[in-house]
Amino acid sequence: MKSGIYLIKNIVNNKVYVGSAVNIAKRWREHKRILKKGKHHSSHLQLAWDKYGEQSFIFEIIEIVSNTEHLLAYEQVYLDYYKSHER
Repeated sequence: MKSGIYLIKNIVNNKVYVGSAVNIAKRWREHKRILKKGKHHSSHLQLAWDKYGEQSFIFEIIEIVSNTEHLLAYEQVYLDYYKSHER
């Protein structure tokens, strides 16, 4: 089980969703399941998934974090770096 920070990247327009998880593999499966149902909490990610299709997205682990107490702090660093909150 790997904990850390990950990206869901649209390879068509290079926009990214940044997230963190204690169990990255499990979280990725959850994202895909919810996206396929059309019910993802991120409306921007859901709209892009619906528009471009699953094949236009890749999942990347960008940092393994051994101390899970620091996950949110690391996630914020990457949110700021990728400016994923900007449209």
